[in-house]
Amino acid sequence: MIRVMIESPYAGDVKANEAYLAECIAHSLGRREAPFASHGFYVHYLDDKDAEQRQIGIACRHAWASHADVVRFYTDRGLSTGMWEAYLHALNAEKAIDVVSIVGNGAHYQDHCERRSIQHTADLTKRLLAAT
Repeated sequence: MIRVMIESPYAGDVKANEAYLAECIAHSLGRREAPFASHGFYVHYLDDKDAEQRQIGIACRHAWASHADVVRFYTDRGLSTGMWEAYLHALNAEKAIDVVSIVGNGAHYQDHCERRSIQHTADLTKRLLAAT
């Protein structure tokens, strides 16, 4: 089972973003992966609006991401500042990165995701920026 760090938006329309996160987790579980989404966990214990507590949450995310086999960015709802920070951290840590769209027309992972590694950072950056 591969360990997948899920990155998706949280702030803004929190209710819709939490529903989308549930879809992302279900997508990963459906692929027989072991997903973790720090923003779906730490927000229950830390105040994301408090700068110090937000930094603690980000440090926790980085600690978990360092053990992930892949960091996966679900981009159907755009790219948040936190996702961009996670992307830069994943690049710096030379983690495998996926950029995924799962919404619309019965989209499948294989149809809408290309697995990329550190060698493909320019293409990934363009795709992530296009999602914003």
